[in-house]
Amino acid sequence: SRAWCFCLMRTQLTSLDQLEPLPNIDYADYASALIDRFANPSIAHKTFQIADDGTQKLPQRILQPAVEALDSGKDIRPFAFATAMWMRFSIQRQDDDERYELRDPRAGEISRAVKGKSSDARSLSDAIHALPDLIPRQLCLSHYWRECIVDILAMAISDGCCATVKHEANLVCGMQV
Repeated sequence: SRAWCFCLMRTQLTSLDQLEPLPNIDYADYASALIDRFANPSIAHKTFQIADDGTQKLPQRILQPAVEALDSGKDIRPFAFATAMWMRFSIQRQDDDERYELRDPRAGEISRAVKGKSSDARSLSDAIHALPDLIPRQLCLSHYWRECIVDILAMAISDGCCATVKHEANLVCGMQV
């Protein structure tokens, strides 16, 4: 939902407070403009395209901001949510068991790492965390990060992705989706 997306973006905007402001840039306005763009049915961008090349996108868009949030004592669960859902995506199976191809430069490596782990959140998380040069050491060593990942992954595996999104919207933003 629009409100859920804005809540997640607002949560992530808190990690920007240590950056020097950019002239004439309001990050909240930018987040709102992005949400408007996502809601535009004329843009023929498919959801799978957003998940494509996850190993190239996650480090700077999710994982580094998560490290910064962790270092500054801010909530990292929204970052863990995005990461856990990408991990769930990495098993190449929809909730209805329909299969799809993982489109990532490290697809073969990821597929080998997660093989046989699609029903066990902890094993799946451990396998992805063990991939070299993906998840920063600070996150790998954070008990809270790892438990958030396992908690979110377990729900995504057992109850499905839509139920997980609804649960996280309620937990993080206090809203029903």
